Amino acid sequence: MSDKVLYIELTPQEFQERLLEAPIAYLPLGTLEWHGRHLPLGADGLISSGFFVELAKKVGGIVLPMLFLGTDNSKIIEGEEYYGMDIESYPSQHPKNF
Repeated sequence: MSDKVLYIELTPQEFQERLLEAPIAYLPLGTLEWHGRHLPLGADGLISSGFFVELAKKVGGIVLPMLFLGTDNSKIIEGEEYYGMDIESYPSQHPKNF
């Protein structure tokens, strides 16, 4: 059997073999937000996907394509709407307002 675990890389034969061996599907999730200028915007999804790839290699199953979720909070500051991590970054960019 192939050692590939990513759904998007599997042939139909490999997909069927992997699920017969271990009928498990992992769904990586991540938020679309930033965690600083040093990390990619999809860091949460990349971490989740990487974790599931390693798990699937050890336990079995397949890793589905990752899904990204938007932020769940917003705040209007000085007439502009900020989302997710942008809310937390505002004071550091404009300390006179906080």
